[in-house]
Amino acid sequence: MERIANSHRDKKIWKEIWKQFQEKGITLKKGTIQDATFIESDPGHGKGKKGDGIIPTDPESPEIKYEKENPEMSKKEMKAAKRIEKEQKKKEREEERRNGKTRRSRDGSWAVKNRKAHFGYKLHTLQGVENDMITNYSTTTASMHDSQIDLSIPGVVNYKDKGYFSVSGRGIDATMERSLKRYKLPVESIRRNMRITRKRSRGERPYSVIKTIFQGGHMFVTTVGRVRVKCMFMCMIRMKMKGMIA
Repeated sequence: MERIANSHRDKKIWKEIWKQFQEKGITLKKGTIQDATFIESDPGHGKGKKGDGIIPTDPESPEIKYEKENPEMSKKEMKAAKRIEKEQKKKEREEERRNGKTRRSRDGSWAVKNRKAHFGYKLHTLQGVENDMITNYSTTTASMHDSQIDLSIPGVVNYKDKGYFSVSGRGIDATMERSLKRYKLPVESIRRNMRITRKRSRGERPYSVIKTIFQGGHMFVTTVGRVRVKCMFMCMIRMKMKGMIA
């Protein structure tokens, strides 16, 4: 898996599969659906040092000593120095997490959606409207916004939810409209959103299979590359279940 991830051969394998599809006349004619889902990972538990995040009350604490040893510094300078020291400690902990031999995710990041926190990665997919064929995929950390990834095909309609609003892609845009502050959607936009919802409802099916049957909603691999390779194989197996791959 490590060699495939580092050499990006998973992309070459995926291109070869779709090359064989095209040779057999299998294409996406009625449009595509782009969506994304969280792939959870293990954030682990940091080994915080004694006193981290605690207001110092002990006169012998490092914070109080620091102030005593630097009486000439103003409160503003002292605050800036503490902030720099805190950032340095944070960088050291991140470097320790990346280099440590552990199952904790090294590339994962935090994201909040619907008031629920997620740690790990995000799988972005592009599939056909008329079937569940996944034509393209991408893997990022969880903090990457959906709209930053464009998998659309030039000249092909691309149905997307409100998370992609105001972001155009290479394909023909068919993104659901979102109401803004002091602006309510007109009836025409609401009806248009309902039509797009019916079209893109199939986009949730592959994620349901990946998470419930393949148990791919939580991974113990520690890098984006490894997650990308595992997601590629899960997408392949999903198409095999639909009888698309022999």
